[in-house]
Amino acid sequence: SFEKLGKSAVEDSKVWNQFRQNRETIARRLDQSRIANPGTGYAPGSIDPVTGYPAGYGPSAQEVLIPAFLAAYSGNSAEKIPLTPFPSAKFMMPNWRIQYSGLVSKINGLKDVMKSMSITHDYRSTYSIGSYISNLNYKTGNDGYSYATDAQNNFISKYDIATISINETFNPLIDIDITWVNNITSRFEYRKTRNVMLSLTNNQAMELYNNEASLGLGYRFEKMKMFVKTKSSQKVLNNDLNVRADLTYGVNKTVLRKLMEENDQTTAGQESFSIKFSADYNLSEVFIVRLFYDRILNSPFISNAYRTTNSNFGVSFRFTLTQ
Repeated sequence: SFEKLGKSAVEDSKVWNQFRQNRETIARRLDQSRIANPGTGYAPGSIDPVTGYPAGYGPSAQEVLIPAFLAAYSGNSAEKIPLTPFPSAKFMMPNWRIQYSGLVSKINGLKDVMKSMSITHDYRSTYSIGSYISNLNYKTGNDGYSYATDAQNNFISKYDIATISINETFNPLIDIDITWVNNITSRFEYRKTRNVMLSLTNNQAMELYNNEASLGLGYRFEKMKMFVKTKSSQKVLNNDLNVRADLTYGVNKTVLRKLMEENDQTTAGQESFSIKFSADYNLSEVFIVRLFYDRILNSPFISNAYRTTNSNFGVSFRFTLTQ
């Protein structure tokens, strides 16, 4: 998740290179797990002269690619990763969420300038199999192994799997939310996302990255008077006015990596910068009026996309039904 993202150029990926190297290790382990079968002419240790891999377990074999992919993108050793597309959850890191808001009460000096400070960190990771069906050409012999091969002379696997993917999200990686004694609020947040999908039908991987940092400032004007006048009467409101401004900078990128062709290219991606301003005022306990202004600038990384700027402004009214 923390590999260099870059812009239009495709950055070299250590994890992708590790995935490619892992294939030889996985193929050797699969070959060593079988036993010789004179009736089929198969013997462990036989090397395919075309690929240089063990016979039946070439560089594009599904049984080779899936464990090699999981080992590389989960940070595990190819020597220890389970040789199955349905491994137990222990090979991946657990999900977690950490939130701490007791720093102001623990440090006396902070009490003079802050009312509260909250620090948040969150990590989520999922491994998914897009779809799979039982392979009708998979037929085991007396020794429990199938010796049927496909057009690339790879052993046909028990299941025909179309895609697998790993999604990792730091939402947020770090979030610091502070309320100061003078009613100013400030917030800094940084988020990261990585989604890698491997297609086993064309041996291509799609990597989607998204990094986003935002800084927000706000102020609450307490008991701000507002005069509401109609034809027959005039009413004075005395509620809080909340004003907030947010600056956000983000980079997202999509990279297509072709395994057999050894070709990588950026297919989508852009830099974005946004400014958001809003002011909220409670006309009553259930009625809120809001003024807003948003401006978003997008600068694409690829040549067939255009730079765009979008601006939105207006007034919104929200009515809340409460019991």
